[in-house]
Amino acid sequence: LDYCLRVCRDLNMKEKDALDLISLKNHIRKKIEENGPITFDAFMDEALYHKDWGYYEKCELNQVGKTGDFMTSVSVGEAFGKLLALKLISLAKKTPHQNKPIIVEAGAHDAQLADDILNAVETLGSSDSFRKYTIIEPSNSRRAYQMRKLNKTPIDVEWLTTIEELPDNIPIIFLSNELFDAMPFRRIYWNKNSLSWMEWLVTFSEDNFSWIPAETMVNNQSMVLQARLDVEKELARHIPDHFTIEVSPNSIDYYQKLLNRINSGFVITIDYGQTGEQWLQPHKAKGTLRGYQNHKLVDNELAHPGSCDLTCDVCFQDLELTGKQAGFGTEFCGTQQSYLTHILRENQSLINHNQTFWGQKDNRQFLTLVSPQFFGARFKVLEQSLFV
Repeated sequence: LDYCLRVCRDLNMKEKDALDLISLKNHIRKKIEENGPITFDAFMDEALYHKDWGYYEKCELNQVGKTGDFMTSVSVGEAFGKLLALKLISLAKKTPHQNKPIIVEAGAHDAQLADDILNAVETLGSSDSFRKYTIIEPSNSRRAYQMRKLNKTPIDVEWLTTIEELPDNIPIIFLSNELFDAMPFRRIYWNKNSLSWMEWLVTFSEDNFSWIPAETMVNNQSMVLQARLDVEKELARHIPDHFTIEVSPNSIDYYQKLLNRINSGFVITIDYGQTGEQWLQPHKAKGTLRGYQNHKLVDNELAHPGSCDLTCDVCFQDLELTGKQAGFGTEFCGTQQSYLTHILRENQSLINHNQTFWGQKDNRQFLTLVSPQFFGARFKVLEQSLFV
């Protein structure tokens, strides 16, 4: 009880939330005590997605926005959804007219982006451009929340549990915003003596989780990750000891499964992250893992699993290569600033003559979305396509 009250005080949370946090901590601790140190993706999976105590399983879904722990482009306002609606309508025109595409969104969280897109499509009179709007949602609590929010929509909305349930005979326009940064990832470090990558594991001692370096080389990686981790000998000599990066086999596996379900269509991935060789930079020697709580970085990402968001920069190089190996061509890979600005310019005439759709408030939101100081530069967009 004393420990629970201390957690309530230190983290400024309700007693029930503190009890959930303690339960999750004990659950992970028991796993480590029974099986030894665990990889960080295993820790992260429990911290974020445990069915009872995970951070993203809270029924209120109030983690995003001014009163939550972090902001997204959706939090800025409706302009983000309006611009994406314009893009989706444009892409729908590129699919065979006799077979309308479906919009598929994964990582919909509280369904605010879906709501903004659907309202924009209706305002533009383009609801018949799509067959339906599909949300991939494995969580029962999030799905129930989304259904309540989207109970009245101009386009039929359906929910699926996994991407394997998607139809393989209908054009698909797949959209995700901040999906891959929340997928469990692993942390690996450079061992200067052996000139090889090794892994950081999570252990438990003295009532705390902590990092411990594994002494075995990282292996059995996918071809995509191996292409990134195989550094040239000349460069290898200059990588500092314990230089840390993140790798996400989960993301690559998910992306591969998604692409296997799409016979024709587009995939749009929006997230904060890195393109090209940006992942190997001196100022990122400790990696990009971070935890957010009340819009502030936490001091220790391992300290209180379930109480904060855990994330890292997405490596768009891995996703793009995965797409190319599956036969998908890259239509765009760059900053959110460039992507959204291009959409605005393509639709400038429509926007100028439709004040019901776009107003001064949207202009102000647009500036935030494309500003390098806010979302414009850190967020990247990858758009890939396949037509047979």
